Order: sequence, then structure tokens, then C-alpha cells
Amino acid sequence: MGIWYDVGNMTQSIGIKVVLFSVMDGTLRVYWEKGKIPSLAWTGEKSLDQAVDELTRRIPGLATDQGYCEQLYTFSSTEAREYDVAIAYYVLLAEHKIPGSLRSYWIAYEAMIDSPDLAIITYAVQRLRWKIEYTNAVYSLLPAEFTLGQLQRVYEAILGKALDKRNFRKKILSLGILKDTRKKKSLGRARPAEVYAFKTRSLTYVEVL
Repeated sequence: MGIWYDVGNMTQSIGIKVVLFSVMDGTLRVYWEKGKIPSLAWTGEKSLDQAVDELTRRIPGLATDQGYCEQLYTFSSTEAREYDVAIAYYVLLAEHKIPGSLRSYWIAYEAMIDSPDLAIITYAVQRLRWKIEYTNAVYSLLPAEFTLGQLQRVYEAILGKALDKRNFRKKILSLGILKDTRKKKSLGRARPAEVYAFKTRSLTYVEVL
């Protein structure tokens, strides 16, 4: 990130759009308010990093500074809608960082077929699916400590399919990216589940899937 564009002789309008993702109740969701994803016009007076930070901070209560953020793609006027060009990003936010007052704005990805931003959202979902195959980016969608069941449900929500429980746990534990907290979480009548944490809550490249 931190890319600058020469806007000295620019006649086209440039916007920044951000796809905010979270996993709630086992479903991949997108922040969608007033019929669109968050956006703002970019004049070049600030860096892209600063503009994205400003945009996400306009949403009261969201701890977006703690979520993983990545530049996605530059879209033409067809997908950019109100701009000639739109520079898109996606941000991953853990459910527990989202205030209850904002939960109604998070819409299931599958239900967004009529969204005018569907092309951008669809591309962001595909990029996210690729990302979790070779990195630990899902750390940004989980609390600091979690069970393997919680971790698997996040992967399943993003991929849109069920994963074999035994194979998933065997693979994820073999990667060396998790640490056993030596804690256990009660799951009703079931045997308490072991609680884990990521060894580092920053992007690490590792073949997960």
C-alpha cells in the first residue's frame, strides 16, 4: 500500500471502496449500509493508507485498526459506479469487535446478489479464499483465544463448504502456527474443548489448505 497517483492533470474521479468482512453465526458477512459498501472520493492529498484509515474510522465503534487490511484491485467505471475509477480494499474484523448496534448492517454474502457493488464484493471473497489457503489471515476474524471448532467454522464460512473435522485438525496442528494455551472451554454437555491462540497475530505465509 502507500501507492500515489499523479493527480496533477487528472480529469477522472477516483474513489476508495472498502469491503469489510466478518464471520458471524458461522456465516461470512459484509458491512453494507445505505445500500452500498463504505466509500469516499480520493483527491491524492493523502496517501491511500491514510484515506482507507479515514474511511473505516467513519463507522462508529468499529476497531478497524486491529483488522487485517489488503489492497484488492483497481476497478473501472462499470464496477466503480459513482467514480470513474475505484481502488478497492478488504478488511477482516473479528465478530467480538463489532458493537451490537451495528450487527444489523452485516449482511450474509450470499444474500447480496442485488448489491450494486457485487462485482467488487465477489472479487474480494475470491481473494480472501485464496489468501486463507497460504496464510494465517483468519487470525483477524477470531478472538485472541479460540477452540479448533471455532477456527474450523471460520474457514468453512469463508470457503462456503464443510471440512472434514479430523483432517482439518490434523493439518492445522501440524503447521506450528498455533500454541496450546493449556486452557479448556466448556461446551455444554460435551467434553471441554482445548483452547488455542496464534503464535503471532500478523500475516504469516504457510500452506494451510
